[in-house]
Amino acid sequence: MNQNYSILTLAEQPGLISEIRALARIAWPEFLRHAKAEYWPELYDRFARYQFVFVEGNQVIAAGHTVPFKWDQTKADLPGGIQGVMERAVQMPENELPDSLCALAAIVLPEYRGRGLSTEILNSMKNIAVQHELQTFVAPVRPTFKSEHPKVAMSEYITWRSEKGESFDPWIRTHERMGAKILGVASNSLTVAGSIKEWREWTGLEISASGDFVVPGALTTVQMDYENDLGVYEEPNVWMKHLLPEP
Repeated sequence: MNQNYSILTLAEQPGLISEIRALARIAWPEFLRHAKAEYWPELYDRFARYQFVFVEGNQVIAAGHTVPFKWDQTKADLPGGIQGVMERAVQMPENELPDSLCALAAIVLPEYRGRGLSTEILNSMKNIAVQHELQTFVAPVRPTFKSEHPKVAMSEYITWRSEKGESFDPWIRTHERMGAKILGVASNSLTVAGSIKEWREWTGLEISASGDFVVPGALTTVQMDYENDLGVYEEPNVWMKHLLPEP
């Protein structure tokens, strides 16, 4: 695509935090904005060099969030997902250096979708990994169409293929077309817990009994415990590993 935007890191333009947060409010379902995220503010401070935006004119049209962490390259050592990798990154001892980069989010304004910006965001993430001399780039991918099949296990969903052998899911397919390979399922990438009243406010659903509820935008069902006034959502993602370009 013709690049008519500039790419800026949050370290270069710290004043863009408010625009980045506004973009996230547009991109994510309401309930996801209440996920456990005690380490997320570190992205805007300690890891500002790893956050970037695409700016067209005076408007932020897309953003990418990444974090560096240490990983021994085995599937067994992969964190549980977004929350796990954030915890590992923040708690890494000062005398240790990260060796891997993890994608956390790729966000594009709705009116700019379909222009290839998601692929450009992933390429920018790869460039960040190379610039910081990291050896690996991985992503806990949130499949685009999985919310339409919330009762299907993620382990089954990722096996769905077209006659051409391509992934059924467009976001997984985008990663694979860029050379990424599936490593496995991140069974609990992030957790959202709230009262029944909160879940009603977040989703607009009438919840009056316990059970597994299908929530718009959720990749799997939400477990509602009406008697104990608690609803819990554990989001599965898909770990994928990309090849990095030569420095």
